[in-house]
Amino acid sequence: AGAYQTNFKGGTSSSWYLQGDAFLTKIKADGSGLVFSTFIGGTGGDVAYDVILSSKQEVYVVGYTASGNFPTTAGAKLFNTFVKGPSDAFFAKFKPDGSDVLYAKMMGGSGEDVFEGLYINDKDELYVGGYSNSSDFYVTNNAYQKSNAGGYDFVIVKILSSGTNVVYSTYLGGSANEYIYNYPYFSTIKIAANVREEAIICGITASTNFPITSDAIQSSNKTISWGFGGTLCIAKLSMYGDKLLYGSYFGGSRIEYPGGIRVKRTGCVTNIVFGGLTQSVDYPTSKGSFRDSAKVYTSGFAYSGFVSKFRDTLKTDPIQLALEDTIIECDKVVEIVDVFNQGADIKWSHGPTTRSLIIENPGTYWVQATYGCDTVRDTLVIVLEYSPTVPILPSDSLFCDVFNPIQLNAKNDTIKRTYLWNTKDTSQTITAKDTGLFIVEIRTPNCGIKSDSVYFKLLKSPFVNLPPDSTFCDSVKFTLNATFPNQECIYRWNTNDSVPIIQVNKTGTYSVTVSNQCGVAKDTTVLYKLSTPYVQLPNDTAYCNTFNLTLKGGKVGNQEQYNWSELINSISIGSDDSVIISSKGLYQLQITNRCGTVSDSIRINNWESPSLNFQDTTFVCDLVNIPLTIGKPDNDEKYEWSTTSTGNNEIIKTNGIFWARITNYCGSVVDSGLVMLKQKPVAQLPKDTIFCVNVN
Repeated sequence: AGAYQTNFKGGTSSSWYLQGDAFLTKIKADGSGLVFSTFIGGTGGDVAYDVILSSKQEVYVVGYTASGNFPTTAGAKLFNTFVKGPSDAFFAKFKPDGSDVLYAKMMGGSGEDVFEGLYINDKDELYVGGYSNSSDFYVTNNAYQKSNAGGYDFVIVKILSSGTNVVYSTYLGGSANEYIYNYPYFSTIKIAANVREEAIICGITASTNFPITSDAIQSSNKTISWGFGGTLCIAKLSMYGDKLLYGSYFGGSRIEYPGGIRVKRTGCVTNIVFGGLTQSVDYPTSKGSFRDSAKVYTSGFAYSGFVSKFRDTLKTDPIQLALEDTIIECDKVVEIVDVFNQGADIKWSHGPTTRSLIIENPGTYWVQATYGCDTVRDTLVIVLEYSPTVPILPSDSLFCDVFNPIQLNAKNDTIKRTYLWNTKDTSQTITAKDTGLFIVEIRTPNCGIKSDSVYFKLLKSPFVNLPPDSTFCDSVKFTLNATFPNQECIYRWNTNDSVPIIQVNKTGTYSVTVSNQCGVAKDTTVLYKLSTPYVQLPNDTAYCNTFNLTLKGGKVGNQEQYNWSELINSISIGSDDSVIISSKGLYQLQITNRCGTVSDSIRINNWESPSLNFQDTTFVCDLVNIPLTIGKPDNDEKYEWSTTSTGNNEIIKTNGIFWARITNYCGSVVDSGLVMLKQKPVAQLPKDTIFCVNVN
């Protein structure tokens, strides 16, 4: 009850050893029963190869899975959420009671990936050893071997205690296999670490070029390969997996298989005990050992066990707490120092025994480190000095209309320092006699340079003087300039403009407010527009008999003056924009304003309608000679007589009917008369006669 996985999920592979689930079982210390037992896996094949307990009794297990639904927990992207190849390697951490996983991760590439060995250090960091034929197994940037050298290579991974990421991941191998082919019950690799956190790897290799170092116990592979085995190899990687510290072959002429590895420190020596199986009758042994020769068959698959012990001497590295023996800290001591020499016995002058610490006070510090054989030491002197204090100059200031000299003091007279002003002065105080920017550099021998500055600005109170009110003729095009230069002014016109100069083309009232930090000034101007005077009197005209003609000119509101005159008689007849004319003449209107003077004239004629009235009948005696005058002077008349005469005077010399016609602008009139010629009476008595007695 309470197991993490109570059900067997099984596998579908045709290979019997790929059909199962991994399991994890913890037995009571006295062997009387189970603490817990649980399956681990999905619906594919799952195998657990190694298990280890932490100091907190947490359980770590490694193996491989071919299950697409293998249970995993969240972590860095380098971990797989699905199986990328035929199998992926896995590692998992269980609660002490086996009821749940604290983390579970898969790693692998496109090939086959298996974890077989694991080790946990006192910081709960996990060292995992396995093998992979993937070309894309994840490796870190600083990995000792970043690519697969051929076939199956070892993969060595160091994992953070949280299980969320790796410290390093690297390949390790040669061009042949570091692998036991098709034997799941044999081990390929085992792993441990010394107190310096250097991984110690014991495994099997068929490679003739497995990475070895110049101090190798055995520099070549002596195994006659059967295609599925190899000789032993032992290697040591640096703390961060970026260097090979040791590499060597170890074995005889036939096959060896690793079984287990244990490490234990004794003084300055890490004892590495490595056990397994061998077919080699020439497996290296030491004189006086429990069994110094193998008892194996010379043919077939018979094995002897072996136990080998290697000596890994822990040598201290020189300590260099800092690049210099004396460090000058500025303002505050915060110095992180590291003795390195992980796992060594460390002693500081002021008591701590940790590898690294943070020093927060000035003074002399020494430290020594030893693994028990040699001892290294270093001393560090930390001196506290101070950086200049800024700001120390007054704040930037504005002055209006007048500036009085100001003394500037850079202070900082309690520390080692020198001064350099942008005025070339080197004293602590200077006098600012004019406005402008003042910069001071306060220089210390070790704690840097700091600068401060102050800017004194002088502005004049705003002043604005727009042109006086102005009148324009016909159109307005005018520049209004309120510029008050170099005084950081803000301009606000009643036109919503915010520039110092505006162009205007309309009449009206224009006002501007000019402001800066020293005050406000306002001004206003009014722009008027007049039209150039224009006059056009009617065309010359004429009227008949009596008339009253109103003549008008000019433009209302155009500030015009008028002068009417009759030019023929040179008399003025009015000063309004209109007059009434009732007699003929030559009339002129003159209009004047600020934009000019114009005039026009009109000639007005006044005619009377023509009239003609002859006596109906005129009697004359003996001779017709009647003088007649018709028409009216200065009335623009034309005359026509029946006698063909065209004057206004005619003498009628014949009797009978005559006529005349008068024509002018006002009309035409015809009249006629009759002249009757009469003979004067004639008295013709007989000649004088003398009658006698009676006259008869």
